Amino acid sequence: MSFFKKALATIGIGNAKIDARLEKSDWNQGEEVRGELVLTGGSVVQKIEDIFMEVCCTYIREVDDKKISDTAVLERFRISQQTELGPNEERKVPFSFVLPYETPITAGSSKVWVRTQLGIESGVDSSDYDPITVKPGNITAKVLDTFRSLGFQTRKVENEYVKRYARGRYPFLQEFEFYPVSGPFYRAFDEVEVAFRFRSEDNVDLLMEVDRRGRGLMGLLSEALEMDESKVSLNVNSQNIHQLPAMIEDVLQRYR
Repeated sequence: MSFFKKALATIGIGNAKIDARLEKSDWNQGEEVRGELVLTGGSVVQKIEDIFMEVCCTYIREVDDKKISDTAVLERFRISQQTELGPNEERKVPFSFVLPYETPITAGSSKVWVRTQLGIESGVDSSDYDPITVKPGNITAKVLDTFRSLGFQTRKVENEYVKRYARGRYPFLQEFEFYPVSGPFYRAFDEVEVAFRFRSEDNVDLLMEVDRRGRGLMGLLSEALEMDESKVSLNVNSQNIHQLPAMIEDVLQRYR
């Protein structure tokens, strides 16, 4: 019977399982994530080779003129190394790791989750998936608050694939599309696109593209020829973050 159980375990029947229990489901960019892993033994003694946790997210890229959703692993953490787990044994392993500060916030089509992988010797690995909500860090929150205060709303948020020279550590940038509904720039722009390129937690390049609303014959001509978009980059850091609202408003005034 023992041999039969071991044989079943090698194909995943009666295998050990893992369940990641996070202290909460909402986390800020750059925050320390804490919780515990609950390991439950299967029908036989099994050797656990290692336990890894990965922070993953979706992003969009184009393949043959079609948009497809892909997955990026933002960070991978080793939580535990080799150990043995007895039949039906339950063991709790505390864990903590720092959520990357570049993690895209949960908005629009952006999805972020924690994937936990239990590596089993001579068996089928076990996995657990936990979606999380990512809230803005200091600079991200300041940018979003500034656009709201200027009368803009969010139209679309998406993680978009970008070429290596234009990005940070990951194959995408999170891009926000804002449009004015009130305030000093109402009717001045069709939209303003903003992407975040992190140099460090407190040093971010804001890549902005301002799409002016066409006015009159020349305005309509410029719009038709796609000459109405202006691109600008702003560097925001811990020294100038208090000036951010004025910096963004100055750019918008310049291109209105």
